[in-house]
Amino acid sequence: MATRSLNERARINGTTVRLRYLETSVGNSAVDRLMGGGLPLSGIYLVDEHNSRTYASVLARYFLAEVLMVACFNVNSLLDHIVFILVEIPSFSGVIHKHSLLIASPSRDPSEVLSKLPQKVEEKVDERSSESSSIGDVEPMKIAWRYASVPKVDSSIKGQRLNKQYDLTKTMDRALIDCCDISKYPSDETSASYSQLWNQLIQILSCQKYRPLNALNGDSNSSSSERNLLRIVIEGERIILEQIHVTTLDFGSPMWSDSEMELKFMARLRTLINDYYVVVMLTVNSNSIDPQRRDRIYSYCDAAFVMETIDDPKLTASNFGDSFDGYFRIVKLPSISSIGCNCPESSDLTFELHRRRFDIKILHLPPALDDDSSVDGIDKKSSSRLPCQSMLDF
Repeated sequence: MATRSLNERARINGTTVRLRYLETSVGNSAVDRLMGGGLPLSGIYLVDEHNSRTYASVLARYFLAEVLMVACFNVNSLLDHIVFILVEIPSFSGVIHKHSLLIASPSRDPSEVLSKLPQKVEEKVDERSSESSSIGDVEPMKIAWRYASVPKVDSSIKGQRLNKQYDLTKTMDRALIDCCDISKYPSDETSASYSQLWNQLIQILSCQKYRPLNALNGDSNSSSSERNLLRIVIEGERIILEQIHVTTLDFGSPMWSDSEMELKFMARLRTLINDYYVVVMLTVNSNSIDPQRRDRIYSYCDAAFVMETIDDPKLTASNFGDSFDGYFRIVKLPSISSIGCNCPESSDLTFELHRRRFDIKILHLPPALDDDSSVDGIDKKSSSRLPCQSMLDF
């Protein structure tokens, strides 16, 4: 009979150990840093995007790209298994991860999502900081000479692993995706339902490689190297927990035959993944969801963020001196491995989607205005006067 230490942890590609718990990256280094390093295994990561359907899908692409994590690819060394809710993709040689993927979408082909996965690029030093430092060497500060030795403020939130970046303008090679064994739910002939999706999840997770080493009903003779991670992305908008296109403003999509069961499905999913090597990402648009129901969704998650988009980003440049696409609100951070959660540098955050990357920055107060200046067309001097300048008549 094989013996095993209770403290023994599985060695899974794409995971790190923090406070005796395994965690994995969500693909975006800024979000990883806000979480304290990454998403703990068996964790649920939620992005609630208001007034838009653009930016949460970018974070979902980061999350899925982390499954492949291709630095240099070799088609002969592919992942083991992939399934789609959006659930997870394996890796290749030079490729660090070898996870699994499950895709469940009642409205679109999973290949549409996989075809837009960004490609990893090696970037040891941040280009923006190197450019700014080179400019500073050529033209040193002359007026504020006492601050010449003070480094410039960089509002961008960066992770510790600067060499792991994804270029949104480059997509992963189609040959890598075509060689993967992708399972889809539902099939073309049947309608989607939460109950059937639940049954398929149970079937997928019955595989021994997703269970912890010390599971009571696990195989004590299996090795740590046989363990793998299942990455699940449940996209909103067209998938579970989101509005259906622009035609339906309901929490459960009518394309699911039992759309009233979404909260029950979430509760069961939250309990199920506690016993497996699984991470889940949800994208939601809660504009039309009842606040109490929305809070229940948040309560099932380990990390939750709200993205409040701005109608006219140009106004932010005039009011704050910097342009951004919206505010990035922290609702909940993981606290699985400790009593308290990670304390980020600031909770006043903004996000901006560039051509090649998605940035999260700290929102700084605008500079002090002169007495002559005006804000939004209102004269500061006139607005500061008392409404009545004459003597009061009692």
